[in-house]
Amino acid sequence: MEKQALDLLENLSAKLGTTVDQMWAILLKQAPISATIDFIQYAMIGIAVWVFAKMVKKYWGEMGDNTLLVVWAIGAILVIISIVAFFSFPNSVTAILNPDYWALKQILSAVKAK
Repeated sequence: MEKQALDLLENLSAKLGTTVDQMWAILLKQAPISATIDFIQYAMIGIAVWVFAKMVKKYWGEMGDNTLLVVWAIGAILVIISIVAFFSFPNSVTAILNPDYWALKQILSAVKAK
């Protein structure tokens, strides 16, 4: 299996015009960058949920039926986004704490897609 994986990696790096070592080094540099972007997105989601909750609490009694429908729709969208972010969080932590494993997962997912 190792020979097959190495062949796939060499083919992938050749298609990208680089070597396996260079591709690995680039991915290791990308791991903390990717995690930082993820954490910024998590913070933005948290702020959006907080602002939404404050606005709903403040104006709940003044809303009409049409407004309530929009509020429920926005709330549902925020819940879905929060659930997706929750399940993506371990990948972000892995990128910080174990960038080698993160890089390997990225390569294997690219190879698996082929």
